[in-house]
Amino acid sequence: MQTLHSARAKLDSALDEYTNVCAALTNSRPIPSLNYSQSLRDEMDAGIELLTTFEKRTAQIKYTLNKAINSLVVPANSLPDEILSRIFHFTINLQFSSFEEFVDSGELSTNSLAISQVCTRWRQVAFGSKSLWTHIDLAACNGLFPLAQLFAARSGDLPLSVRAVERIDLPNQWNNFLLNELFEAVGHRLETIDLNLGQSLLFPNIRFSTLRSLVHCTPGKLTQLVLSDRKIFMDTHISDKYLKASEHWFIIHNEFRLPRMTGRDDYMNRYSYPVQLDISQERLEEILYHVKILKLDQIYPLWTSKAYHGLTELRLTGPRMLTAAIGEQQFANILTASPKLRVLHFGLEISLEETPPAPVRLEDLEVFLLQSFSFDTQQAVLRLILPGTKRLEMSTTYNEYLVELPAPIEEEYCRFFKRSNIVQLHVHSEPLLVHLVQLLALLPNLEVLILNQVSIQELNLPEHVSTPLCPNLRSIYCMSGSIRMNAIRWIVGTHNLEKVVIWNSRVLGANGDDERECKDLLADISPPVQILEYEGHPEPFRVEGWGWDMEDRMVISAETAYVVR
Repeated sequence: MQTLHSARAKLDSALDEYTNVCAALTNSRPIPSLNYSQSLRDEMDAGIELLTTFEKRTAQIKYTLNKAINSLVVPANSLPDEILSRIFHFTINLQFSSFEEFVDSGELSTNSLAISQVCTRWRQVAFGSKSLWTHIDLAACNGLFPLAQLFAARSGDLPLSVRAVERIDLPNQWNNFLLNELFEAVGHRLETIDLNLGQSLLFPNIRFSTLRSLVHCTPGKLTQLVLSDRKIFMDTHISDKYLKASEHWFIIHNEFRLPRMTGRDDYMNRYSYPVQLDISQERLEEILYHVKILKLDQIYPLWTSKAYHGLTELRLTGPRMLTAAIGEQQFANILTASPKLRVLHFGLEISLEETPPAPVRLEDLEVFLLQSFSFDTQQAVLRLILPGTKRLEMSTTYNEYLVELPAPIEEEYCRFFKRSNIVQLHVHSEPLLVHLVQLLALLPNLEVLILNQVSIQELNLPEHVSTPLCPNLRSIYCMSGSIRMNAIRWIVGTHNLEKVVIWNSRVLGANGDDERECKDLLADISPPVQILEYEGHPEPFRVEGWGWDMEDRMVISAETAYVVR
């Protein structure tokens, strides 16, 4: 700042001096000689020429000063580079979350480049933050491939995450040349592959172009593989062609040969199809062996693959038409090979063994989603899993065969509840009668209870009973179902609740009381009971990973009487 002040003072002084000299010329006496007159004329011409150049230079100086002033008054530019870089990360991650919308609309987004085009400092910070460019989004649009190459270059040699998104409504024509060119260049750096599939899942014989990325991976580098069905997580109606499909696929190597006679069912059934990659068995298994997070919807490595070894997160969901895609022993082998599972999301139907396999201890299990629909599969899966003592969040369907929760007989749900430290339970089923007191008695450590599309029954005990069955219970959500007045009064009166939410549900009295009057009576209850209508209020609780298509799956399963193909 001192240097700037000194330079400005010298400039001001020089201009004053030059102004005074020029003013003195107008008051000077007649020029005594011709030679002197010519020299003076040349000097004044040079002064005029110099002042003309000064106009351009002063304009440039003004531009530079204004740019510097803007940098000073914008709060972001007062932040250290590290903080500015973190803000850039948050901004780009927000843009990534909207990428699927851009794909479906057919628009190409290059907004992620904007942060490097605002000003010189932002550009320097953006280019200096290599981790800012490690996530690459792809779609069947040729214009995105140069952008992907640019991201790969700016990220230096850091590991990369690639997400390829297919349009939900149109067949996707990938440019295989550009795909191969990109994956050949970055395959050795791929840490995460996330393929969001759309129309591809309709066609049994299609070649999944984006799966070729696996061929170019380096063993030991790939740690997360996601092959997802986009329709699972879209809040839209699913057409019958998806709901009534049983097709699923297995990833195979170029040496695979299906057994001709015995053992054939260990690999494929009549509803499964191969997706063959141009890679040897040894190479494919080396690549998949180091994966820790595996999320698969309808496309799987063979059940004997090393892909299922040493996992910490596993999601397996199947076609919407109930179809046996895995054997009971095969699933037991997978659990045995991954004893450190922290997250298990299971939505397949199982073919049972004559002799059930031994249960598997999962000491680190913290999140368990069970989305199977057939009674036999639900019972088999629950029988297989022995959770440890860690806090467990559980979401589950519940087959209408049992009618009631808890069931009047001892079955695997009751046994699983008793042996698990469940702190959050989400039940999604219809139709289902829930006996609240008996259910809570099985879940002494429960903190959050979410009941979706169930009917909470009248209590068969005096309302003044004050013993809390779940001392840590804080929140209850009743959604798209019904609940009895005395059940609400009992649970609120006996537990130190912080939140009770009734959404899109009926509140019923003991004697057929008017529903509106029942809801009005809840106004005096503490804590306040939130009664929300469907219109104008979004679903108050969503379990991460619980598909939006679950209700459609329930309908199609009920229509077929839960028969598994």
